[in-house]
Amino acid sequence: MLLADEPTGNLDSARSREILGLLRDICHERSIPGLLVTHDLDAIKFVDRSVHLRDGAIADGPGVNAPAPQRKATSQARGQ
Repeated sequence: MLLADEPTGNLDSARSREILGLLRDICHERSIPGLLVTHDLDAIKFVDRSVHLRDGAIADGPGVNAPAPQRKATSQARGQ
């Protein structure tokens, strides 16, 4: 797994695009997952999937707006 925490934080926009492209290519060529943590919204162009956090909670991403799975009530859960 490739982990990258703010890999473009101190770079200009041209160098940032270059680094993000390299990270993407490494993951694809080696068939490994990558985790990119960033405040750079332009980085979304270089990832296959994204999850956005807001105030410590998932705000947007796969399954966020999906309906909650139905759970069967048990006698204990109903207080019986």
